[in-house]
Amino acid sequence: MPSLADNLRKMLHDRQITVLVGSGVSLATNPNSPNWRKLICSGDEWCQSVGASRGWLRRVKFLLEPEDEDEDDPECLLTAAHMVHEKLVQQNELAPWLRSVFEDLTADQPAVLE
Repeated sequence: MPSLADNLRKMLHDRQITVLVGSGVSLATNPNSPNWRKLICSGDEWCQSVGASRGWLRRVKFLLEPEDEDEDDPECLLTAAHMVHEKLVQQNELAPWLRSVFEDLTADQPAVLE
């Protein structure tokens, strides 16, 4: 009977699975990877470049401004991320934006992934 690791390898090989990792893993493999705040801000800037309204941009910026400089509110970040995602999908800009953010990143510290 194949092991879990063998099954996962086969699924990866057959392109039946996608691996998603958190920003901590991304940052550990490459310090130039964006954290959540930077990623959402990048998406917001992309939305601005494709014509999002000033009112919409103000609402997202408000959500991205922490009340305490040392601590982000996860609910506000998630709401801003949802808004940015929806706007990028509506504008058919999600894939181009993601490509611009991640295409040139490499794993400078691949041991974390291995």
